[in-house]
Amino acid sequence: MTEWEKLETIAKQLSQDIELLHLQITAMSARSPLIGDLNNDSRVNWEDFSLMAANWLKSRSEPPPPDWPQGIPKPTFGISEKRPLNFTHYIDNTHPAASNDQNEFGTLNRPRRTVPWSVKAGSVVEVHGGPYEASKIKFGGQGTAKQPIFICGIGKPKFLSPVGIYGLAGNSYIIIEGISFSRLLLCAPNHHIVIRDCEITNPPATSGGALQIFRPSASKGVVTRCVLYKNHIHDNGDWLIDHDQDVTGIAVGAHVNHLWVIDNEMYHNSGNGIQTGAGIASLQATTHHIYIGRNTAHHNKQSGIFTKYAAHVIISENTLYACRPVYPNPSSPGEGIGLSYGPSHVWIIFNKIFDCEYGIRASTAVGPGNNIGFGEDLYIIGNNIHDIRHSTMDVTGEYPQEYDSNDPWGRGKCISLWHETMKKHIIHNRLENADGGVYITRGPGALIAENNFTNINDNETYWKHIRIDKGADVSNQFGNMFYMPRRIQPTTIPSSPQPITEYDTFFELYGIRIERRF
Repeated sequence: MTEWEKLETIAKQLSQDIELLHLQITAMSARSPLIGDLNNDSRVNWEDFSLMAANWLKSRSEPPPPDWPQGIPKPTFGISEKRPLNFTHYIDNTHPAASNDQNEFGTLNRPRRTVPWSVKAGSVVEVHGGPYEASKIKFGGQGTAKQPIFICGIGKPKFLSPVGIYGLAGNSYIIIEGISFSRLLLCAPNHHIVIRDCEITNPPATSGGALQIFRPSASKGVVTRCVLYKNHIHDNGDWLIDHDQDVTGIAVGAHVNHLWVIDNEMYHNSGNGIQTGAGIASLQATTHHIYIGRNTAHHNKQSGIFTKYAAHVIISENTLYACRPVYPNPSSPGEGIGLSYGPSHVWIIFNKIFDCEYGIRASTAVGPGNNIGFGEDLYIIGNNIHDIRHSTMDVTGEYPQEYDSNDPWGRGKCISLWHETMKKHIIHNRLENADGGVYITRGPGALIAENNFTNINDNETYWKHIRIDKGADVSNQFGNMFYMPRRIQPTTIPSSPQPITEYDTFFELYGIRIERRF
């Protein structure tokens, strides 16, 4: 029985009493609208109470999840397109008659041995067999919106050598699906390239990104309007290795804009699940409008999602968990979402983060060469962050971890920010079952408004729902709900209610309305 049905049953049981009561109310209200008459039948009875119950449940339930992550625009190409039934190219290197000699397209009886380096608009390249291995493997072509190119794996064929999507003339409107890669490089200039329903895995890898999007030094142009959708990116490098191997699942570099990373899963990578950053501060403006939505990242050596030199990064409705350090060289302290080096306009909205050393952590703004990005605002809105406790042993169970409950920089915090340049907006988050709540150790002040703190209880003396350290500017907190006695340091943090304008700011920047979840 649902909660609604239970409440409706209770209301019906009380109907007799309500009938008596409504006579009195009717007499009292003969000259005015009847109080409690929700269905306009001039009576107040169990039907009205059922409507009250339904409205009560609706007002307190979270809205149904949309078919697309909140705050992220839908791409115009790459999600709903379906490959034509008939192929134009047939590839199968295991067929005894397979040959590339005078065989541009391949047939069922005489397939090609390899994928052509470049194909025409409207081509459908069907890839069977495998594994495929060569000194250089390249996919390419110039499709159009009306005649895209499809490169489709049948039976998830494996490519053991790195595959590049590149070329001086650029590639466009290509959908690659159903293939298992060891490494995939999406290089500028490219636009409207889609990687979907693929696997990227390479345990022997020792460096780089498993799926890497960037502009090589010898190239020109940008990577734009590309989509990474429903891919399985795992076991790249050794995620339990004892040094900083740093093989990231998805690595987004310089000269990349309007990139969608949606519904992928990343785990057992020896770097971050996803990392966005231009590499150096002078190129920060070239990496922008990166949309990271509804992905799942867990059990990586570093963070689930990390952002460095970039701008307008929207991180929405992702699920991030099991981010814990691996000793003796942890590479990362274990945050679900992290950032550093001064990214600008980073929106962390409506994510679920749990079972990590930190929920969200923003470290130093100082990057390589003491260069600082032009970061301005960090928005942390509507996230559910829970079960953030410091661990006593590392992931391997071999190395004990020291812990100081009075350390404002230390582990076990839902939100820990020590970034020097970004203004922080922390609004409408649900923080529960953690050693600490919101800790800000330096940088511009923060707006901490209408968050829900539950079971924040590492140490009776030192744990805090909110702690603003001496190195941080004055902040403002108001409208927060605290389960258990409120603990704030210092106790003189101003509490000045003000309009919450961040939702309007998002609309002004991106033309999309986001809705409060909690």
